[in-house]
Amino acid sequence: MLSVDPEDRFSNCTEAIGQLERALSGYVQDRARLFISYSHADRAVAKEFAKGLEETQRFVVWWDRTIVAGVDWSDQIEQGMENSDLMIVLLSRNSSISEEVKREWSYWIDSLERPIISLVIEGVVFPTDYFQNNI
Repeated sequence: MLSVDPEDRFSNCTEAIGQLERALSGYVQDRARLFISYSHADRAVAKEFAKGLEETQRFVVWWDRTIVAGVDWSDQIEQGMENSDLMIVLLSRNSSISEEVKREWSYWIDSLERPIISLVIEGVVFPTDYFQNNI
């Protein structure tokens, strides 16, 4: 079970990915398209998580490392979201104050209305409206 309970945390990304695979097994067909939203201050965790997801070959991962230089980055982010089935938000103190994470979350909820999976990577209190569309 995915949980925000501090006592129910994964010790590493591999454990979290395994649980995510099991949780999504009946929800998505073939290769799920995932959009990862995170604070750049948490880039090392995002990179490890994205790499682990891609290595399973069950997920196609979009995160900002795929942005092409010289092309409007906000358009690329929007397109990445529109082409994804699920958003995974890495929740931390950093992401709780990131304007970009908030914009991505709002666009996802208000415009795309697709499920969000929140993974707490660091203890922090978030507003309750952050969690209303989680699966």
